[in-house]
Amino acid sequence: MKDWKLDARERLRDYPKRKNAVDILQREIVELKSEYGTIQSSFAASVTGKAGDEGRREDLLVENIQRRGELAEALRRSRHYVRAVEKAMETLTTEQQSLLEQMYIHPERGKAERVVEELGYSDQRYLYRVLDKALRDFTLAYFGVTEL
Repeated sequence: MKDWKLDARERLRDYPKRKNAVDILQREIVELKSEYGTIQSSFAASVTGKAGDEGRREDLLVENIQRRGELAEALRRSRHYVRAVEKAMETLTTEQQSLLEQMYIHPERGKAERVVEELGYSDQRYLYRVLDKALRDFTLAYFGVTEL
């Protein structure tokens, strides 16, 4: 039986990394596009007539195109992941969003104690009941199920 809440916690924990990956992948693709133009123009400007120059140029261009394709697919997947987490988070109350962000997206040692104090909860057991409900609601919004 699939543990949907475990998957939801992992998605929340991975969210900052995936969001960061979107930025990095976009920059990498832009850099590769620039390199592609450089390869085209540098080989065009320095045609020496040596055997193999054109073949080497074509290899570099093909490698560049393939790499951009791989990065574009990784970017597409990361964007989808980030959008899905954000859309699921939008369905939650402000308090639920804050709890999930503090406890899963940006966790820190001793965070539970601070959250109990900040929000005026009676104790950590109450915090974890509220957190469990927030995680259940997120899981339902993200996967459409909480258990099978």
